[in-house]
Amino acid sequence: MPSSGDPATIREAGHAGYGQVLVSCRCRQPAIRTGKVEKVFQQLIEDLQPEAAYFHAVNGERGGFFVVNMQDSSQIADIAERLFFGLNAKIELVPVMTADDLRKGLSGVQGTIQRYG
Repeated sequence: MPSSGDPATIREAGHAGYGQVLVSCRCRQPAIRTGKVEKVFQQLIEDLQPEAAYFHAVNGERGGFFVVNMQDSSQIADIAERLFFGLNAKIELVPVMTADDLRKGLSGVQGTIQRYG
């Protein structure tokens, strides 16, 4: 998310991400009044089956974040477009790791330090 965003986490394929959602000023009031926000978030939860979904204020506006499993980083485009088209939202995607991913990643750090340090 550039200043707010969307979600993404990938485990078995070794990819992970976190995303935050900011519902844009341009659509938030009408979208809430008509039930569109509820419908879009319900559809996102059904489609993405997030490990976690939290809703809260983001920079003083309605927002939240999702943590979802992905098989491939190319899924980021599909996830992002759901929010762009569904809510005209601003999003931010941040890769994340599990503790096991971190241990695996750190196992090769010594070689990198020797080459570049």
